[in-house]
Amino acid sequence: MNAKNYAATRRYEYGPELSIRVGSTDLCRGISPAKSKTVIATVEEISRLRQQMVVNILAIGECLNELRASLGSERFAHFMRAVLPTIGISRATGYRWMNLADKLTLVFPNSFVRRHLLTLTDGRGILAKPTKHGNGDSSIVALTPAAQVALAALPPAPKEQQGRIECEHWVTQFIKTIGKVRSEARTPGRDRTKHQQAIILSYKRFVACYGLQAAEDLCGELDKVLNELAEGRAHHKALPALMLPQQ
Repeated sequence: MNAKNYAATRRYEYGPELSIRVGSTDLCRGISPAKSKTVIATVEEISRLRQQMVVNILAIGECLNELRASLGSERFAHFMRAVLPTIGISRATGYRWMNLADKLTLVFPNSFVRRHLLTLTDGRGILAKPTKHGNGDSSIVALTPAAQVALAALPPAPKEQQGRIECEHWVTQFIKTIGKVRSEARTPGRDRTKHQQAIILSYKRFVACYGLQAAEDLCGELDKVLNELAEGRAHHKALPALMLPQQ
């Protein structure tokens, strides 16, 4: 099934539900029915084009992989340098799409499952951020930890010859399982490292701007704040004991 036909088969899933969701927003309240209809039609068209774009990215990656197998590594590298940029796709983007197609084909051999999954998610929650390797032209695409857990928890994806309904059901369950895993993994303090790094970066900028002496003074002030917080916490912990009735 080519990208155009596949995208066309997916329209029915998004049309009525999307129309209701958009029509009920504040944007469509207080404007004429004709303008509201225009808003809904525009959103539906953009959504359709986005779905088609995602499927096309996967299709391009698959085409490039097939071309590499046909030309061999040396001639294909020349194609990526000299030809691909002339049609509006950078060499790095081409390699990234190839790795995306490689990874998804390896994990999800069923082409319908692959395209349906990518269309519904854009790869969010399924594919980790690509990491550079080698000469920087290519990148490694990996599954997120949540996607790995979901794959292990569910039965294998349907085979190529199985029906569309079975494939859609499996994809739905896969996405739901990923959401459940990610929800369970959300714990207080998960952004601690990020916030800590942000504070350190701000401190370095403070030092660069105001000098070491000002930085030492700031550390002294922060130490006082920390002591006050510690004393306040100790005070609150002691309150229940002080409020107990006397025997």
